[in-house]
Amino acid sequence: MFKIKIILYISIFLFVNSFSASANIAYINFDFLLNNSKAGKNIESEIKKLQKKQITEFKNKEDNLKKNEDKLLSKKNLLEKKAYILEVEEFKKKVVIYNKYKNDKITSLNKRRTKSINMFMKEITPILTEYVTKNNISILLEKKNIVIGKSNLDITKTILVLLDEKIDKINID
Repeated sequence: MFKIKIILYISIFLFVNSFSASANIAYINFDFLLNNSKAGKNIESEIKKLQKKQITEFKNKEDNLKKNEDKLLSKKNLLEKKAYILEVEEFKKKVVIYNKYKNDKITSLNKRRTKSINMFMKEITPILTEYVTKNNISILLEKKNIVIGKSNLDITKTILVLLDEKIDKINID
């Protein structure tokens, strides 16, 4: 198994070396762009606002459920056993409904985040295409897929400047 990995790495190295002699290669860190560009920061800020709003809403509903549970527990010795069991069942239904609601809201926010990141990637594509064309780059790779590379092949900061000049924010609606 170890020999196969070594042969694979050597083959890739030789292929890239022979290919790079005739092609310009560069790489980019998309995570860095997302975290440091104006548009990426805007997306994260908007998502955090929505998340904070959800957390407040969840806390209020959970506090309300806790109060209802405390009231129910205080009635335990006052109510008939059947009536108490019915109220407990009703309370359990409310908890199940709330948990489903909470999960749906969290899932919705995650989908919104994913959609926003996809929109970000869609917006950055023309910028990358233009840069690659102007600079005669044959292959643009993502940095996380590179084991070792010369730092002069990293165009992330250059693209960040271009991105900030062209896109300030992306609507996440």
